[in-house]
Amino acid sequence: GEEAGGGAGGEEAAAPAAKAAPARCLTPSLYFAHMPRLSPDGRTLAFAAREGEFRSHSAGFELRTMAWPPPEAGHGSATLVPIVRGFPAATDGSSFAGLFGFHDELASLAWLDEATLVFHSVAGATKSTFTVAATGGGEATGGGPAPPVVPLRPPQCEGSVELLGASGGTAIVQCSSLRRPPSVWAVKDGGEWTCLVDVGSLVEKHDAGPHCEQARAALRELRSARLEKVRLPEEEGGSEALCLLPAGASRAPWTLKIHGGPHSASLDSWSVEVALLLASGVCVIQPNYRGSIGFGDDFCAALPGHVGEMDVGDCVALTLASLAQLDESLDPARGGAYGGSHGGFLTAWLLGCEERALYSCGVLWNPVVDLPAMLGTTDIPEWVSAEGLQGDAAGAGATWPVGAEDLLELHRRSPLSVIDRVEAPALMLLGAADQRVPHKQGRSWVSALQQVRQRKGAPADVTALEFPGEGHAIASLEGNAHAQQSAVAWLVERLRGESNAS
Repeated sequence: GEEAGGGAGGEEAAAPAAKAAPARCLTPSLYFAHMPRLSPDGRTLAFAAREGEFRSHSAGFELRTMAWPPPEAGHGSATLVPIVRGFPAATDGSSFAGLFGFHDELASLAWLDEATLVFHSVAGATKSTFTVAATGGGEATGGGPAPPVVPLRPPQCEGSVELLGASGGTAIVQCSSLRRPPSVWAVKDGGEWTCLVDVGSLVEKHDAGPHCEQARAALRELRSARLEKVRLPEEEGGSEALCLLPAGASRAPWTLKIHGGPHSASLDSWSVEVALLLASGVCVIQPNYRGSIGFGDDFCAALPGHVGEMDVGDCVALTLASLAQLDESLDPARGGAYGGSHGGFLTAWLLGCEERALYSCGVLWNPVVDLPAMLGTTDIPEWVSAEGLQGDAAGAGATWPVGAEDLLELHRRSPLSVIDRVEAPALMLLGAADQRVPHKQGRSWVSALQQVRQRKGAPADVTALEFPGEGHAIASLEGNAHAQQSAVAWLVERLRGESNAS
């Protein structure tokens, strides 16, 4: 007989070519469908979705399901969890505020078991983990009410709960807050929670010299810190800030630490920089201005087309409200601002705005300062037009390329337009290989400030640190540690002077 695999004349027989099925779109009615997840039993596909167009890099999304394999005719996806439009009932993570994000939040979506989905999302000033029963097969709601979205949170866990992974009925999460370092917990089939790792406990038990005692003292001081919320009235936009103050703080210095994005959020989660500032006696105010995620889709969608105006106004208003609410704790004469990316954009604006006397110094980390110049140099030019231009009446955004009037509008919304008002000391931190916000943005702000101050006969008090090979996050271990320590040390040096308040 012939050898296996052989054919006549010793030639290998050709296998019949498989006919590839043509690809077809399963979600033609949706503008956005992302992060598909197939259930363990292979019968249901879940994914994040949005029907309507959106211009920003983050928004609120639906959670949808469809039967798998999909039917030959029709598409059959149905909404399991709708977009949350309005403000959440609570902003501490106990109330679902919608599925938000675009990157890691959506990527967290997973099947806990064959009938339950689990994910984390920003909920107010926290990142929180939730579960929802998937009623399967693309008939998720059946025209009735959406199933409840339930918080998944270890007992007595404050702050944020981030999903690390889920499979076979087991979920693993990381818990942390501004006052407590991370701990990792696991739960299976809704049973008892088990703590796998607790960084705080490890520090308490570890003894390898004087640095350990310093760390323990810093963690004890953090645990005793006060965490207050300041919120603007709904008619003024409803923006909110987290204020962290050392125990017994009295007329203490403070810094407004501003998140970037702008469609991100300041969270009650572990932050080395916040811990260092607090240990140095500096209070921290973290604003969630309009445009932040986790406060409803309407709140997030309010900002595009209004940067340099609405977000600046909210930061100023939250600063004033914090000083009023915490008047015995905060010294109005010793305040600063610190932000990266869009947070740096806002820091530059605050140093040059009408209320600039509130901020006696500022740290800018890879800031956006010149929107017209960003168009031709960033890897996300669509971000510039989406955030800086209001577009047409239908909200379709600006035409491309932008015209002269649009360029003038972008300049008006850029902090470089008020550089002549800046008098406060500033520290600039730049990643030399940043493609998101090229380092020439920060360099141009420093150069312009020096030129303006020179014309006024007063030298500019500005320092720039540039990190070779570093990108937008200055993410290498050494570079990031250097940048964070430089920012904190610079702020502490300038804010911890004697109070000038009457």
